[in-house]
Amino acid sequence: MSDLANLIFHNAKTRISSPYGKRKVMNTSAGKTSGFHSGVDYATYDVKLPQYAIENGTVLTAGRASDGANYVWVSYVFQL
Repeated sequence: MSDLANLIFHNAKTRISSPYGKRKVMNTSAGKTSGFHSGVDYATYDVKLPQYAIENGTVLTAGRASDGANYVWVSYVFQL
């Protein structure tokens, strides 16, 4: 696991369940998923872990997508 993932999940057992980028379309109970995933999903083996922001930003919206997935859209300004 990366140093960043360890920081976020406090060394809990996790795995990437859906990476960023192109993926196969999947059938879910709520319908078909997109062929492109614009985030990274982590599975925590049914352990509920608190989530923390790793950057400053403004939450634009949060909710449930048509395929049943939960989402949070955040706007931030990238600075070097």
